[in-house]
Amino acid sequence: MSGGASLPWALPTPAPLGSRGLSAPFASALASGKFPFYRLETTAACLDVVKDGRTLTIVPLSLAKEACASGELFFFVAPGQRTNDGVHSIRGRSRSAAVRLAIDGVRAEAEAIAVESTE
Repeated sequence: MSGGASLPWALPTPAPLGSRGLSAPFASALASGKFPFYRLETTAACLDVVKDGRTLTIVPLSLAKEACASGELFFFVAPGQRTNDGVHSIRGRSRSAAVRLAIDGVRAEAEAIAVESTE
């Protein structure tokens, strides 16, 4: 994605964004305050901004497939890029039955998405 750092990007605010792992142009743009162009509250808001046709965003593959199903948007998987989405919890804290059930549901959904994406 040559020149991608100079394009307007919309990224969700909660995402920790550091220069570690970014290519030099993106790290430089981040350091100078030019990246991302928009910091929004949710990935859904990022997708709404992307509909302007001039902005890029990064979302989990499952969300990209869903958002692009209508044909209004398109996505591509950048070479060597992947996300490690997951459930985060505090070490040493016990989990309630509801939390264990939610984690099991997230794991089952992630496994189904992984199987679907390899077909």
